[in-house]
Amino acid sequence: MDEGIILSVEKFREFIEKSGCSLVIGVFIALVFILSAASFSCGRSNPSIANQSNIITTIGTYDIDGNLIEKESRSDNDPKRMLTNIQENVKKSVSDAIALKFGIEKNIDFSDETVLKEESRRVEKSLEFYIYILKLQGKIQDTKNQQEVDKALKEAFKVDRNEFIHRSVDRLKQELAHPMFRQKALASRAKDLIEQAYAKKITVSDEELRKSYDMYYFDEMSFYHDTTSKESALDLAEKALKELNSGVDFHKVKQKYVPGYKMDSKNLEKHLISYSRKDLNSEKEGKKTLLELKEGELSKVITQFGTPHIYKLVRIENKLPEDYAKEKNKYKSEYISKIAKEKVKKELEDYEKEFKVEWKSPVYTLLDQFEQLKKHGYNDQDKQNRIESLNKIYQESSELALKPENGKIPGLIRYVALDDLWKKFSEEEKKSRVDDKTGSISFLLEYLENVELRLELTELYKFKKDSQAGASLLEAARNNGALDHIGQRNYIKIQQMIEDLKKENLITKDEEASVLIELKRWAEDKKEQDLAQEEMRRKHEEEIKKEEAARAKEKNQEKKSIQSDSKSSDTNAGSQSTSKS
Repeated sequence: MDEGIILSVEKFREFIEKSGCSLVIGVFIALVFILSAASFSCGRSNPSIANQSNIITTIGTYDIDGNLIEKESRSDNDPKRMLTNIQENVKKSVSDAIALKFGIEKNIDFSDETVLKEESRRVEKSLEFYIYILKLQGKIQDTKNQQEVDKALKEAFKVDRNEFIHRSVDRLKQELAHPMFRQKALASRAKDLIEQAYAKKITVSDEELRKSYDMYYFDEMSFYHDTTSKESALDLAEKALKELNSGVDFHKVKQKYVPGYKMDSKNLEKHLISYSRKDLNSEKEGKKTLLELKEGELSKVITQFGTPHIYKLVRIENKLPEDYAKEKNKYKSEYISKIAKEKVKKELEDYEKEFKVEWKSPVYTLLDQFEQLKKHGYNDQDKQNRIESLNKIYQESSELALKPENGKIPGLIRYVALDDLWKKFSEEEKKSRVDDKTGSISFLLEYLENVELRLELTELYKFKKDSQAGASLLEAARNNGALDHIGQRNYIKIQQMIEDLKKENLITKDEEASVLIELKRWAEDKKEQDLAQEEMRRKHEEEIKKEEAARAKEKNQEKKSIQSDSKSSDTNAGSQSTSKS
């Protein structure tokens, strides 16, 4: 199974647990998601080869192909999201390639046997999620009963556990057999394999593992700047620490320096804050030093996000899991994996900082420059610099867009850069650049159909008092096929724009009539869909009620059977007692 699917299922589990949607709705969505994921994993065809390679950079022995990046970007006809998807794919490909280079330098084992073994582990991990969902649905009662689990999985995916894993591993074997896809398959798994190699060299004592479950309880005071005083928050904190070190009670000092604090001597516990050892280990800005404190000791002044704090360690409690003794080896393995992950992350971050990517394509050079410009924060003083940079990117992308071999990326960059500029333009600047704006949209519409772009183009024609506005609105209405909330929003906007264009005499009678026909068509399609969805929802609720009734009946029968067995046992015992008497 692909890494993206595994990450998605983990996030989706969190969504179901934390979201406010009902269990029924959550399970229904989850079932659809599961079947989609299974279809992706089990039915995916052999990797196809790009018609023409487009190597945009080489990192170590790894060539990054621009064609593959664009092909694997999520399908989305919104230009901004499309560009973001491509940028994210570029970043991931570069990051994976750097990790592969790092791993090769560290002599990590990237043999087929190791990679395929890792793939099996990944799929097993994703199956844990599917089993969790099937349990929520009531299709699995005991997750430790392997026969019950396998039966439920086969009903859900039409294949059993082993076949599920086999198909995913088989797909990876096909990728590893092809030179173009081999390095990509290795790169996408490099970090996991490096972490595993690091984990093999890490040893953890039983004492260290037990300590990892320590909870630290602190008295804490925070200091904020008092506008009525000349003293800064830091000055107040240092002053308070001096008093504490001289032996003054913590809560008396807190009452003095923390506005609104009232000491409750009968319930001091309610003022305590707690951190796990894991929290303190991962915290920046000085909290790690709190691990060095002994019970009753004070910290130095620790400034976090501009606010000074003083901590007093009250106590440390060890909170081991209930099954710690039984599952100690599992917990140790998880702890070692976590240490390895953090170590690899730190080393890779340092390694990447020193690595400069050399782009072989002017398109991706420009894409990288645009990405850097977006990441860089500008204040009002830098506004002019940003406008100049965006204009330069707009000009360069316009030149690159003229060459068909450069594909759609220059057109996407041109549109997004000019859109950023448009928001900063005065009315006069907009008038002078409106042809640039309409040109950037018309160019994109040759590559992709997008109703929002059509409506934006209509607005621009209206701004220009251009007679093409009516025809443009008609095209938007014809292409508004989505029956979701976005289609609804476009439907309303098209209705409003008819009136706006009529006031400006920018739509003919024939064009208006055609737009109204398209709006009627959309409304009828939407009504038909809503009725179908309502019927589906009703049937789904009926099925759930039937399943619940069947389960209740089954439990009732089991209860009666147990009671009957119990009465029979009591009768037999009474008979035996009478006989003995």
